[in-house]
Amino acid sequence: MTVRLPQPLLRLCVHVGLWGILLLLAASCHKTGRSSGQGRGVLLIAVDGLRADHLLTGGYDRDTAPFLCGLMGSSVSFSQTFSSAPFALAACVSLLTGCDPMIAKRYIPSGFQARPSLLWNIPKDAPRIAQEFLRAGYATAAFVDDPTLSKLAGFEAGFQRYVVPQREGWNERHGMQELAPQLEQWIASLGRRQDWFAVLHISDLERAFAKPDPIWNEFFAAREEWDAVPPISDSSEVFFAVPKSRWTGAMQSLGEIEATYDGAIRKFDGELERFLALALSDGRDERTTIAVVGTHGMSLGESGLIASHGRLCDPDLHVPLAIRPRAGVSYQAGASRSALVSLVDLAPTLLELEDLPRPPAMQGFSLLPLLTDASAAVREYAFASHGFQAGWVAMNASWCFESVRPDAAKTKLLATSWIGCEPARLGNGPTWHNVLHDRTKSHNLGHLIAQEGDLQLAERMRAMIRTHEQACEALRSVLQRSDRFHTLGNAEQPAVEINRAFQPLPQGTQGP
Repeated sequence: MTVRLPQPLLRLCVHVGLWGILLLLAASCHKTGRSSGQGRGVLLIAVDGLRADHLLTGGYDRDTAPFLCGLMGSSVSFSQTFSSAPFALAACVSLLTGCDPMIAKRYIPSGFQARPSLLWNIPKDAPRIAQEFLRAGYATAAFVDDPTLSKLAGFEAGFQRYVVPQREGWNERHGMQELAPQLEQWIASLGRRQDWFAVLHISDLERAFAKPDPIWNEFFAAREEWDAVPPISDSSEVFFAVPKSRWTGAMQSLGEIEATYDGAIRKFDGELERFLALALSDGRDERTTIAVVGTHGMSLGESGLIASHGRLCDPDLHVPLAIRPRAGVSYQAGASRSALVSLVDLAPTLLELEDLPRPPAMQGFSLLPLLTDASAAVREYAFASHGFQAGWVAMNASWCFESVRPDAAKTKLLATSWIGCEPARLGNGPTWHNVLHDRTKSHNLGHLIAQEGDLQLAERMRAMIRTHEQACEALRSVLQRSDRFHTLGNAEQPAVEINRAFQPLPQGTQGP
């Protein structure tokens, strides 16, 4: 086959030679050499303790976050988003890997008392959103607000810059006011043609109770009907009392505790608006995909926890999610999707928005179909675990089934404060707390009322939990075994084992 070049191209070949042509073609195809000559950004903002139902977009009666709700007006929001765990460390495993947190829970010999910092470690061969962006030439950085998201636990991998507080004094030296300017400076330091991915993780809502701020604590009036004053515990983890770590030093009613929380959201909202206006100025805003998500929720008495979190129920798991794609991506601005979403779905979504491949071991599903199609659905079930009480919860579009063991709680006080006595006094065998409720009608959001309801439906959802748990355990086993292969110097074996172990769930389950 003969290829005839146009005369202008022939003359160019004569002057600069074929090698010059190849260089010109390569430059024109380079991912950062777009017609605009400007790099693209992906910004993930993760907020601990942010409940979906404490925003106007979630049906709340207080305007706690006018800027964030306004941002949702130019985004696609997902009203049925659930965390994979009611704690930041486990939830952030899902955000950064697209997998269930179980993959990072270390195998600890029975009876061995390990420090909490040693219980979690993201395996080296786990899929990581940051590594995928880094491989594609993106600059990467994370500014996190919780010392448990440490380099030791494997959270740093894939980030060229990783800022994490030291445990001592972290409450005083971090937060939005400390981290946002650092991220702003990092973005400003990048070349205009440089693509970038950044994570901003904020725990300010966690600090609201222990660090009183009179201006924001009283921004909203306390509800008179919530005038009950809960007791104060000398423990940081307890049911039916305010934990010592969340005590302000004064006796507060449940209404005042709720007002403190709502005021903290309003304060964060203003800081978020100022940060985005500065960090994404000079044309960066339209070239940046922004995702804002809660890592977990916050119970205000509904679940038996007060100003705390750790239950597998709506107040602790139901979080807001908004994705505002960059210019050039097709989506329905202002659309709110009611399809079920899990935290594990965000990593594959952000990768696909940038035309990057999804690692096969990621258990989440891309939400791209939902950006343009209101009838689309990516999963049938969402799951969560790693709460104060051993067990799981499964959710579908209408129903929620929680099955936990209060007697197998994280601490003895958590077990006794829930049960009302020491677990040993209940006799032999496990004690199960099973709750099935219609999420579209029930007000039992905290799952305090134990019930079975439709036994056949409960058993089907229990079976889905078992299937999901087995899939997660298989992936966990292979990923954690791969760390030993690395130690022994065999770097190729992990990929073989992971690909062999990871199998999508049967058609129709659509859960990770």
